[in-house]
Amino acid sequence: MFDRTLSFWLFGTFEPVYEAQNERQKILEFVPEGATVENWAQMITLSAFSGAGAAPLSTAEMQARFFNSSQGCQTTNFSRVIDSGRMADGTEYNLSSNGCGSTAVSGYPGAVSGRGEQFLALLLRDAQNVVVLQYAELGEGFAPGGEPISDDAAKVVMSRFRSIAFCRTQAAGGDCSIAFDAR
Repeated sequence: MFDRTLSFWLFGTFEPVYEAQNERQKILEFVPEGATVENWAQMITLSAFSGAGAAPLSTAEMQARFFNSSQGCQTTNFSRVIDSGRMADGTEYNLSSNGCGSTAVSGYPGAVSGRGEQFLALLLRDAQNVVVLQYAELGEGFAPGGEPISDDAAKVVMSRFRSIAFCRTQAAGGDCSIAFDAR
């Protein structure tokens, strides 16, 4: 199904709480020990989409379609690119900050009205696949521009994953392109 793997450090006490897969996509969710998929303040999500890399749209358009949605928000959502480019092997990357200052109770299972949610998303795209690594925080609502993670702090937050490598083999030390490296 997927001919590439994503290698990263799972920091803190994060543990798996959800996994689903079919022939075209896979999702894994992790929360800190003691939290649940319905009751969390921090979450890491890894999503992979087989064949999506060949879609006839730019990586910037893909980022906007994936993350620039007001669904689940009581207030205006935000989605902005912090960094983007192309790695040595041709893989495109896009780091964005996304979310809304006040979620709607009907936004998703377990949503609580008025809470703010922000997530950083690192989208990696090669000719066939799209892989997205997200770090999310859920907490007090916030006004536009008052997100808990500033754009300047986004790369520091993502560096907690240490080295994020997009690899052509199952072995993390194999043929990899490094998207982030905090070492």
